[in-house]
Amino acid sequence: MTLFFFGSALFAFLFFIYTTLILARNSVQLKPIIPDDLHNENPDPIADSITICIPARNEEEVIEQVTLSALNQQDEETKVVVLDDNSTDQTGEILSRLNAEYQQLTVISGRPKPDDWLGKPWASQQLFEQAKTEWLIFVDADTQLEPGFIEGVRTHISYYNLEGFTVWPRQILKSTAEKIIVPMVYYALLTMLNSIYVFRPPRWMPSFLKQKFHPAFAAACGQCMGFKRSALTDVGGFSGVKEKVVDDVELSRLMLLKRHPFRMFHGVEGISCRMYRDYSTVFEGFRKNFFAGFQYNYGLFILMAVIHLIAFIIPAVILGYGFATLHSGWIFIGGCLVLLPIVQRMWLASWFKWENKYAFTHILGVIWFQYLGIITMKDRLLKRKVNWKGRDV
Repeated sequence: MTLFFFGSALFAFLFFIYTTLILARNSVQLKPIIPDDLHNENPDPIADSITICIPARNEEEVIEQVTLSALNQQDEETKVVVLDDNSTDQTGEILSRLNAEYQQLTVISGRPKPDDWLGKPWASQQLFEQAKTEWLIFVDADTQLEPGFIEGVRTHISYYNLEGFTVWPRQILKSTAEKIIVPMVYYALLTMLNSIYVFRPPRWMPSFLKQKFHPAFAAACGQCMGFKRSALTDVGGFSGVKEKVVDDVELSRLMLLKRHPFRMFHGVEGISCRMYRDYSTVFEGFRKNFFAGFQYNYGLFILMAVIHLIAFIIPAVILGYGFATLHSGWIFIGGCLVLLPIVQRMWLASWFKWENKYAFTHILGVIWFQYLGIITMKDRLLKRKVNWKGRDV
């Protein structure tokens, strides 16, 4: 028992050193989409025409909000196209009213989905075909763009000479389930991946390996992605990801594979999103894409589960054992290891404007994702499909 606890504690300690260094680096290198020095960073932002593309299926609660936020960007070269993807609620009626009021807005009706396409890639492909501008920005219907968003996009595209980008919005969290679970996605991203590697290969990587392995660092958030038309055409539009549940990451991978400059940003001041609204949507939403995010690789999926078990759950066991045996050494070690991820979560909470107190629920989020991992592997093995917005995924 002592040897097992010591080995686990050592691993967890080294893991936290590693993840804290990555988090610190990302806090500097993951730039805001609306930079603090927006008007000084680059005096010559791109003047290319832009279309904000919004796929919408049964989004009556949020579609007016996102559409108006896109229309109110005060950018004469930016158009807005919304696709009503065969909605069965009031989405179509709301869009018809807005379409009559705003000349800058185009509303199109989605065509029937082919059997070999998933819903979102198919909707995005139709938007791609409809929009004729040099740049296309795809945002989900549950997002909201802040004033200055497009100006920030233009600045970054020019400054970094980009052909694609993605923005991680500030997540709006209201229900308890959202506050416990959703930040875990950002925690995993920002403590495990150097975000700069999406833009360029690691400098420590030998040059002859960079082209082959750079796509392995692909990452993206489908809630907001932008592409230069020529680059998106070169990767095959959305046809290359038509059956991908995690189509955003796959598009990022294709961009890196084709050597189109692609970069990640955060949207704390530029774009917000409330992706889920209660426990049911949290569960089904993550259920459809959790295992898919690992490309259904059982070995990698189980390895990450074991790492999280050792790094986050075993320290709590050590702490409990220390109290049960009144062993001050194990109490100290377990307490420190339990506290470290809480401190990291508080760092993220401060960054993304979340409630600090939910950092203390980190272990609950870890346990929940362990449980979800078992469910999603069973789904894959038993060929069970998840229903999302009226469609099987």
